[in-house]
Amino acid sequence: MGDAYAELLSAPDYDATADDLVDLRGVTHLGVTPEGLRGIMSMFTPIDELGIATRLAIVAPTDAVYGVSRMYELLRGDGVPEEIRVFRDLNAALQWLAEGREARGVASRTSAA
Repeated sequence: MGDAYAELLSAPDYDATADDLVDLRGVTHLGVTPEGLRGIMSMFTPIDELGIATRLAIVAPTDAVYGVSRMYELLRGDGVPEEIRVFRDLNAALQWLAEGREARGVASRTSAA
């Protein structure tokens, strides 16, 4: 998971203003530690410092993956400009992202990791 984020963030066309969708529907197990989650979060520090309000929807239908995703959401906390929500259903996640774009008056630019 960390490698995917690192690759996304280092891409020259990465748009720090885009909302993100992480689709974990095909994942049945995440072998990640709290330290690993903190490592992933630290990759976003430079983007967080920009202060751009975005949304991250994580789709995690299985209990184990949902639990780890919720841990990530809680560890990120309220002190970041990115609003994070974990969903079990892709359509609910997409609807939430669309509502956020509408509220901010932003065109559809969701990137997927």
